[in-house]
Amino acid sequence: MSQTKILRFAVGLLILVAAVWFSIRLGWPLLRKRLSDVVRQRSIEIVRERFEANVSFDEFTIQQLFPRIWIAGSRAVLKKANNPDSPPLISVENFSFSALLVEFLRKPSHVEQLKLNGMRIFVPPRSHGREEKSQPVRQRYPVILDSFECQQCELNIVPKNPHKRPLHFSIHQLSMQNVGLGRSAPYSARLTNAVPRGEIDAHGRFGPWQPEQPSLTPLSGRYRFTHADLYPFPGIGGTLDSTGQFQGLLERIVADGRTSTPDFSLDVIGRLVPLDTEFHAVIDGTSGDTALDPVRAKLLNSDIVARGGVFGMPDGKGRAVLLDVTIDSGHLEDILRLCVKANPPPLLGGLRLHTQLGILPGPGKVLERLKLNGHFLATAAQPTNPQIQKRLELMSRRAEGKLGNTNSGSDVFNLNGRFLVNQSQAYFPRVNFTISGANLDLSGSYGLRSQQLDFTGDLQLDAKLSDTVSGFKSLLLKPFDPFFRKRGKTVLPVEITGVRSNPKFHLQLHRKKQQRPLPAEPGLEQSRPARVWH
Repeated sequence: MSQTKILRFAVGLLILVAAVWFSIRLGWPLLRKRLSDVVRQRSIEIVRERFEANVSFDEFTIQQLFPRIWIAGSRAVLKKANNPDSPPLISVENFSFSALLVEFLRKPSHVEQLKLNGMRIFVPPRSHGREEKSQPVRQRYPVILDSFECQQCELNIVPKNPHKRPLHFSIHQLSMQNVGLGRSAPYSARLTNAVPRGEIDAHGRFGPWQPEQPSLTPLSGRYRFTHADLYPFPGIGGTLDSTGQFQGLLERIVADGRTSTPDFSLDVIGRLVPLDTEFHAVIDGTSGDTALDPVRAKLLNSDIVARGGVFGMPDGKGRAVLLDVTIDSGHLEDILRLCVKANPPPLLGGLRLHTQLGILPGPGKVLERLKLNGHFLATAAQPTNPQIQKRLELMSRRAEGKLGNTNSGSDVFNLNGRFLVNQSQAYFPRVNFTISGANLDLSGSYGLRSQQLDFTGDLQLDAKLSDTVSGFKSLLLKPFDPFFRKRGKTVLPVEITGVRSNPKFHLQLHRKKQQRPLPAEPGLEQSRPARVWH
């Protein structure tokens, strides 16, 4: 090739390179702007379609476009178009995501990583007026998300009652993998429970998200709840740990788990006792109510079964604990350890109990808010104090008419009756005390704080009145035996007053035969919220 041709070729190649360079130089900004618009619009359409909500950004910056896109922004807000007055469905303070440009623009779009900070989700209650979709609609902009991470998130499930506060969960850290294409995705989360305050670690599966009815989004997993402080509950103390599993929908979650509280206490006494439970619970996310059916608790060596739950009051002011409690084969000493200061407990023996229990909301102590309505049976009960044992044995011998026989008499007794508790006062419409040789039927009241006794009833003795004493006293009482003898028993009208530490026993020889009026019922049914679980 001649030098002239070589020169011409070199000049032409230079002109071509310059033309390409100038084309790229001048055209790239236009191409970049066009790609940026496409990426931004594709991002908006993905979010809008996925959540069926309008989306806006305060900032949406494409920091890198090719070959990998890197986008950062702030104040992303998603609002339902059909409910503009409600809080945003989702708001995010800061966000960023990255993907290969070619993978992001294809279908389905592929995002490698999405990071959020300060996300708040408000799940609205289900709208029953809307028709459900019979089948999922094909997405125009499907997306697959390899990794999702969120720091400092909030989940708020809005109740149906607009006057009630949302059920709130504060999530420190949330991560999910392989999210998208209308399927559930694995997650792990670390959050703080508000009341009782404690740390929860959970992992399981979430989704698929239901854009028309977010409250119907499925959720399942396992959790560990540690160091939950019970002291914010007025009258209750201790540190609770719990493990279990759960499944259901955001509006209705079914949980099964165990709890352990080695230092459980009531403010009545403050004594620490171990309490372990197994429970089956249904959490209504739209009301915050929790139904418990059942709770199987173990207090020391006594088994307790409870059914009921924690329910919001009709006026929206706080929540009440309402339970139906049964003890089939418990121990008196276990329950008394929780309720009295004496150590050892004043009584040993078997216990059967059935009661309705209500703890109303409020700042007062447990006794001021506690309501009970039930029956009890203490069998083979025996005092632990040797002096009281001797006094009961002596009373039993007198009742048998065997005062001089030290081998007779007993300090073991049975006790049963009905009780009602309201506003720190215990009422006993009927109490029956049975010991060898004697039977005592009483009714009355006892002040749980004042410890004031006010009981009347009839004491029945196997022995004649004159046989309950010896010597000259016996001779003096013999003429009166017929007046107190009824159907082979000696019947004495008695009254018990004073305080628990110093009771006073009196004969009511002139008591009129009239029935003591029963106290007002504690009204558990009246305090029960109108809404119950199904």
